[in-house]
Amino acid sequence: INEFSFINSLSQVRIINGREEGIYGWLATNYLKDTFTSSSTSIGLIEMGGASMQITFEPSKQLPAILIDGHNDPDSIIYLTLNQQKYTLYTHSYLDYGLEAAQVLFQQKNINNIENDGNPCYPIGYKHSSTGNYHQCKQLMKDIFHFNVPSNQKEEGASEEDENTCPFPNQSCGFNNIYQPQIEHEDFLAIENFFYTSDFFQIDTDTDNNDHILSQLKSKGQQYCTEDWNTLRERYTTEEEYSLSKYCLKFL
Repeated sequence: INEFSFINSLSQVRIINGREEGIYGWLATNYLKDTFTSSSTSIGLIEMGGASMQITFEPSKQLPAILIDGHNDPDSIIYLTLNQQKYTLYTHSYLDYGLEAAQVLFQQKNINNIENDGNPCYPIGYKHSSTGNYHQCKQLMKDIFHFNVPSNQKEEGASEEDENTCPFPNQSCGFNNIYQPQIEHEDFLAIENFFYTSDFFQIDTDTDNNDHILSQLKSKGQQYCTEDWNTLRERYTTEEEYSLSKYCLKFL
């Protein structure tokens, strides 16, 4: 910090929080996509860093007023005015769901399985406990998420406190009981670790066919996760071993 021309570096510099990161990322994305000066609808942003994951978008449906004032994260509703155009955004930062933090969370949640059966999320031979199994890794990875059914779709007979039901009446959640407006027709851009993974494996993302992109990722992931560690090191000689070891996790 002292290398830059700040009058008082300690008072003029701070680390932005997840909410701000989501907002600024959304602004940058739509500025570069030129949606602010055209009639185009805005583009949502999903960003996965090392410690957290952010989602920010402009819901296609108007948010209920009672929900705006009463849900469990009031800071997630943002009002912006740009070029005399008003925007209502939803943003949320999932702390501990960035790539590095999620890896730690995964190991904490599955420590018994890993000790007994090995870690399926690392290539065979990377560590003594690495078993390299895409399907087992995917199954265990679900343990760090708590996905909710929209409250208006809960099963007949389920109680209001059913842990699988979104706790907000007639609304939807992302995961872990966090309110999130229903995603319907919104377009999204996925960046950071989403981009690094698709770029490393040369995934064809220049298409509007999301199913095709996901199919490529699944195919590459299944193949990569079962590869021997020494084979991977010989194939990707310019990639740091620390990064190379995590691509199986990145696919999930």
